Amino acid sequence: MMAELKPCPFCGGEARMKYGKYNLLGAYGTEETARKWAGVWCVKCGIEQPIRKYVTKEQAIEAWNRRAEDGNKT
Repeated sequence: MMAELKPCPFCGGEARMKYGKYNLLGAYGTEETARKWAGVWCVKCGIEQPIRKYVTKEQAIEAWNRRAEDGNKT
């Protein structure tokens, strides 16, 4: 079962998922060099996780929720 996103640890705002895709070789890359990433951001204050840090939705949620629990601002 997927963990639910906790509120923003800074302002208590609603957290939402974001996704992206980038290519290791820039505009000349192919689908084989494409990478996807997931992250979480707050709709109230705009704080967000660094892009390209988490590969899966589960990793991003786990990191966000851990920071929300222990107050770690990293």
